[in-house]
Amino acid sequence: MKNFILFLFLPAGCTLFCQSSEGPLNPSSAANTSCPFAFSSPTDYLPAGNIFASDNVYATASHCDCCDMNTRCLEAANFGFSIPATATIDGIVVEIEKKASANSMVQDNGVRIIKGGVTTGTDQATPANWPFIDTYSTYGGPAYLWGTTWTPADINAANFGIAFASISYTCFGNGTPVISSIDHIRITVYYTDMTTGMSSVSSDVPLDVHVSSGQLRITAPSDGMLKLTSLLGQEAGCWKLNAGGHSIALAAVRPGIYTCVYYTSGTVIVRKLLIE
Repeated sequence: MKNFILFLFLPAGCTLFCQSSEGPLNPSSAANTSCPFAFSSPTDYLPAGNIFASDNVYATASHCDCCDMNTRCLEAANFGFSIPATATIDGIVVEIEKKASANSMVQDNGVRIIKGGVTTGTDQATPANWPFIDTYSTYGGPAYLWGTTWTPADINAANFGIAFASISYTCFGNGTPVISSIDHIRITVYYTDMTTGMSSVSSDVPLDVHVSSGQLRITAPSDGMLKLTSLLGQEAGCWKLNAGGHSIALAAVRPGIYTCVYYTSGTVIVRKLLIE
């Protein structure tokens, strides 16, 4: 396999797209509150702080028998996200680790996102009965925005989070309360880093990149992002790299001429790469 490299400048005003994610992250604050789907319930998940980690230490609620008892909202927030200010938010995934008493019928009564400290967006509650052993239920998705719009600042804020409530339709007929338990809540945010107005490469910014033995070998001058595209604009790969040497397998990349773009600290370095 032979290769050659041409040096090329990327004009100012270009955009580099590469989807990334942050998380799953844990909350550091939790409280029981009233919310649109809690109604006038007096039932809380306690202790609320037990949802911070998956450790089999639970926040629990007791539902009375044969009375369709729902809970107030358990709100989890302050997840500590640090999404880049230049990013576009693509989707939000919430995972809730939960269980209920054996043979019970406990269901979601509401699952809504918290933006700016306010419960908002589309309710993601499902009608499925809760499992009887600890299981993560997933809400949202990598391309789902919960029926609202987002900025990185919204996600990074301490008052970003999730509001959650349950209801029991169980009727044992013997007065035995139904216990629903939450072990952990976590959130992952997917985003596309869109950096505009970047400067062209300067002669004093080194970037050693070449092909050898089916590997793209690159020595990155600093932490950054590498994107490989064909001359037709088709993306062949996108990687976040730390400063130093890296070897990236090219087995799935067809022979041809590719544009290799490396963004670091506001500077774009572009190389033309021939893969044979």
